[in-house]
Amino acid sequence: MRPSILSVIIALCMPYTYIYGNDMQDLRAVMAAQAGQPAIDIPSGTYLLDFSTTRSPISLSGLSDVVIDFHGATIVCNQQQQAFNIKDCKNLVIKNFYLEYDPPTCTQGTITAINGSTWDVELHENYPTQNIKLQRTQVYDADTRELVRNFTTIWEGRQTLTWTGERTLQLTGLSNSAVKPGDFVVLTVLPESYTPHAIYLSRCVDCKLENVTVYDSNCFSFFETDCSNTHYYRCAVTRKTNDPKYPVDRLRAGYADGIHSKHATIGPTIEECTLEHSGDDCIAINGSFYPVYKTDASTKTVFILTPESMASNIKPKKEDVLVGVNNNGTLRGEGMIQSIVTAYPTSSERTACFNKLSNIREQDTYRYGAKITLTEWIDGLATGDMVYSNNRIGSGFKVINNSVGHNRSRAILIKASDGEITGNKIDHSAMSAIAIAPEFYWLEAGCSQNLTIAGNTISDCMYDASMMGSSQAAALTVVAEAPNGKLAACGAFANIDIHGNTITGCPFPAIFLNSINGGYCYDNILDNTPAFTRRHGANFGIPSTRAEYRLNCNISLSAPEASVANPAIDASRIFVENGQVRITPADEPTTVSLTTPAGVCLGQWSIQAGDDMILPDLNHGIYIVRITGRNGASSQKIIL
Repeated sequence: MRPSILSVIIALCMPYTYIYGNDMQDLRAVMAAQAGQPAIDIPSGTYLLDFSTTRSPISLSGLSDVVIDFHGATIVCNQQQQAFNIKDCKNLVIKNFYLEYDPPTCTQGTITAINGSTWDVELHENYPTQNIKLQRTQVYDADTRELVRNFTTIWEGRQTLTWTGERTLQLTGLSNSAVKPGDFVVLTVLPESYTPHAIYLSRCVDCKLENVTVYDSNCFSFFETDCSNTHYYRCAVTRKTNDPKYPVDRLRAGYADGIHSKHATIGPTIEECTLEHSGDDCIAINGSFYPVYKTDASTKTVFILTPESMASNIKPKKEDVLVGVNNNGTLRGEGMIQSIVTAYPTSSERTACFNKLSNIREQDTYRYGAKITLTEWIDGLATGDMVYSNNRIGSGFKVINNSVGHNRSRAILIKASDGEITGNKIDHSAMSAIAIAPEFYWLEAGCSQNLTIAGNTISDCMYDASMMGSSQAAALTVVAEAPNGKLAACGAFANIDIHGNTITGCPFPAIFLNSINGGYCYDNILDNTPAFTRRHGANFGIPSTRAEYRLNCNISLSAPEASVANPAIDASRIFVENGQVRITPADEPTTVSLTTPAGVCLGQWSIQAGDDMILPDLNHGIYIVRITGRNGASSQKIIL
């Protein structure tokens, strides 16, 4: 029986997603057929992740020593829902697939006219007209397809939308001299109810994501929480191009961050990844701050405000090391947690606490409390200070040899310790390329110690409109904007080693350092004159005329002695194996010393000719191993 003309018309008018979807295999069914296998092989092809009957993602729970290989498959989500939920897994490997959303999580169009604070927009062919949200509105240059320079993303509440035709609309309440007719505008598209993040990991240990490309996401592309030692290897967050459905290529790769790690006990290794065109930060690693509303030194107890109603749900746990941060941004000290119980702050106690804090976001959610008893007291801890668990900020991370940028916010935003940011190429990030910064106003911890930031190439960043009220004022910045809203005195950070970085095409200051106690900043290559000017950080007195600016820092501007090796002693004798440092035999007696990057000696040992040794077990961190013999000395930096 031949179809009626009406049925043909209906089929032709159906959303392209469903026509495309009918030709795809059901990913849920294909994966279910191999459940329980130690090696799951998904044949190359295009698969539909269908949310028409359920909003639930594909759940991978409790897997151990399993490899899932998609062999280059493409997975298409037909709603803007979470695609994968991975929890309580160990040694899980997931690799080789592309993930996209159709419909995408944004729509886009051309600005056809600007009349005062009103923009006329014509949407590009086949991009969504439903569920448009007035949040995170961005503007791109039509020729370069990069974000418009000297423009700041527009947030919800500052604009209104009025439809003027089937695919034309007006945005009102806008004004920015950097925008012109012909530019492209991107608007967010999200359903009224959805589960955020494309790929979500929780409580996973030693898992690896390899060669996974995410073209779009409804929040973070990769989000991990409470994990340990995740490895992201050759993954990508980027926008899809040359899609025949969209004559104008997509402009934004996801609504928010590329890879976001929170509360990791051992931070992630992010290696050889491409993370670009995301709607917010490309890489973020952090934990959580908790405001102090009351203390009792006599009983070694500290009372904190929390958004969780039960103390068992807060991130600090028994036997964690709790770090106290002064209201002025410097470290007070630390103590081990002996116990945690629920507490009940009064309205006046909450008010007294928040009166000492500046610009805390979402403080209405911090209605609950917890009482923490410490094994040793943190001297001086007081109302208006902050605390965080030093065990759950992502320390031990590595961000190495990635290509990052082309985004509206920071490229790499780190709040963790004992890690490295090395060998990365960072281009076209509208704000800082690398920011080491606790954000007390977002309650994102902590205060970084023992970092190496080296060998990174940074170009054409910080082109957002002048951020006079932002303390993250440089392409490479280490800064502590204290809980009281002022720049911290010396002592928020320690042992920060910055060297061998090249920064070009960015406004001054190219490097801004604040509150560092110990470390080195040397051999960085900066432009002699800025490519353009901005007034970033002007409200904090940060100058825009100096290539490098330091405030309240105790940091050496020359290379440490340990960075200069004497060829008389062979540095190749030092190996890191299975988390231990091994010294191989020499033909003469030698002395081995172990120090921190700031020169604090942790131990010294003598080795006889022909002997080898393994240094005592070490915590995650950065160390200098020095071998001294009759004919000279050699040193090597070790990151564990």
